[in-house]
Amino acid sequence: MLINLIKTGIIHKRSLLLIYYKIIGLNENQVLIILLIMQLSNDDRKFITARELSEYMTLTTEKIDEEILKLVKLKLIKIENNKGKSVINLFPLFNQLAIICENSISDSEDEIDVVQIIKDRFQIPMTNEQSDSLKKNLEKNISIPSLIDLIAVNNVHDFESLEKIIKTNLKSKPKALTKYNWLID
Repeated sequence: MLINLIKTGIIHKRSLLLIYYKIIGLNENQVLIILLIMQLSNDDRKFITARELSEYMTLTTEKIDEEILKLVKLKLIKIENNKGKSVINLFPLFNQLAIICENSISDSEDEIDVVQIIKDRFQIPMTNEQSDSLKKNLEKNISIPSLIDLIAVNNVHDFESLEKIIKTNLKSKPKALTKYNWLID
């Protein structure tokens, strides 16, 4: 849902990153590295080296490499090989930011227990382990509005069906966007 608004340019990636970076555990150095990668990249050059980034920063190339490695380990960026060229894929980062943004928009000012609401509203019984599993999915993989839509559309009444529908939904999501360049606004 929010991904489409980002793709069409209604919501700017840079703004989303600057507003929510702390929530997903990024530090200021990592944010600046991502912003510089987005600024310096184009369709012909999608891989910017640490040496190139160091020309615009006070960080050393070693520190930049270390920060990029942390981003890869956090699965927020991917370094892929595309036709013999290295490419930095920022889709995981912006997908995570979109989920966090959608969830924060749907949350009310006071803390709500989404899992309890789903149990009560849709009468889906869950064990504590199943509730924890659902919470993890809500943190990383699916937004609250999307989950509620899936439950309503598919008429889900048990956790196993819910889990199966979430997995099917995740498999149907693209791993990367091929028609949209995340690096350029």
